Amino acid sequence: MKIQIIGFGLAGSWMAWELIKRGIDVVITDRYNPNSSSRIAAGLINPINGTRPRPTWLADVLLPFAYSAYHEMSSEVNQPLLTQCKVRRVFITEEDVRLWDHASTRQWYGNDFAGFNVMWETLTSGMLEGISYDYGGVEYGGAIVNTAGVIECVRKHVVEVDVPQEDVDFTIWCEGWEASRNELWRWLPFQPVKGEILDAIIDGQPLTTIITRSIWIVPVSDEERVVGKQSIRIGSTYDWDDLSDVPTEHARTSLVSMAETILGRPVVITGHRAAVRPAARSKRPYLGIHPTHKKHAILNGFGAKGALWAPWAAQQLADHILDGTPLNAETNIVRWWNQ
Repeated sequence: MKIQIIGFGLAGSWMAWELIKRGIDVVITDRYNPNSSSRIAAGLINPINGTRPRPTWLADVLLPFAYSAYHEMSSEVNQPLLTQCKVRRVFITEEDVRLWDHASTRQWYGNDFAGFNVMWETLTSGMLEGISYDYGGVEYGGAIVNTAGVIECVRKHVVEVDVPQEDVDFTIWCEGWEASRNELWRWLPFQPVKGEILDAIIDGQPLTTIITRSIWIVPVSDEERVVGKQSIRIGSTYDWDDLSDVPTEHARTSLVSMAETILGRPVVITGHRAAVRPAARSKRPYLGIHPTHKKHAILNGFGAKGALWAPWAAQQLADHILDGTPLNAETNIVRWWNQ
């Protein structure tokens, strides 16, 4: 059986990897874009969502699955692809304190999902790594995935060629936000959104955790640090109107201002990139075989959750295509067909 995958970002890479493990002949068709959302993504896995804290969707399934999948791939390719890193959320109002205290009383957070410990530690007001926590905060387990590294590792195991679809047995579309303009898939309720990310350098005490407070600030690995300085990434913005990959001065100014307010020190910008995320209005990934074009399937709609969702979603779709295993009802594209 020969399966063609169209699009080779994080979704396409995990789809190819899953099929290769099953002995499937995989060919890739991809229009290389250095500014694709997968290539510029920070690769965050944050197990807790929202100002009103709640565990990420299917946390008890997705977190251990992602942890295991990335470590398995890392072992196979002999390259670390997932780095565990604490997440520190900075409270900015008394309401933040109240909401997280309320979540604590509900005790939903007391689990360690295979390396992602979401039983958070409360941070009291004060200074920590040069950052002022006027209202305190919380700290819990998260991770950073090298998304570009995943793509390049899997690319070495596949044939990349533009083949006619009549020469393959099945086609899986992993083309990111452009699926919203594809005649096959535009009936799905996509909500593509542009995000902009900054690369920067800071002086002073280095960060050891991911910082979140309206935006996120991610420390870059030790290997990329300059003596006395630290490389960081800052993101991200949300723009539903401008669906280009052109960076804007407005986003740059806004991210710099917020980052300097959080860090209490200047940041020196070294890079600025933009990409469009393939977000879904349902806030769930899109998986499934086309209801009428039975040799076509889709794996898409990850938005900002690709690092977490992609390994699990690829396995789900592979099981569905090859073995007829039912899909999770919240992800199955059939739910949108009659609408």
